[in-house]
Amino acid sequence: MKHKDKHTDALILSSGEGRVYNCGNMTAIFKADENETNEKNSISEWWLEPNANGPGQHQHEDNDEVFIYWKEQPQHSLATNGLTEF
Repeated sequence: MKHKDKHTDALILSSGEGRVYNCGNMTAIFKADENETNEKNSISEWWLEPNANGPGQHQHEDNDEVFIYWKEQPQHSLATNGLTEF
């Protein structure tokens, strides 16, 4: 996924879309950061294999970050048009 030029541009991604990085027992999918958020936020999906340790403790001082934790893979979607899936 190429970075957008302006943080004011609309960005609509389906589940699994974004810049994908396969990291062994983890997969990171970056949805929006840098130019897309005026360098204020980092929005990404992280998928870990069972019993994976994750990326380890660290801090990003320049970004506001949001974390959503799913104990199991969600089974239902909140939208039927495929734009928003959980």
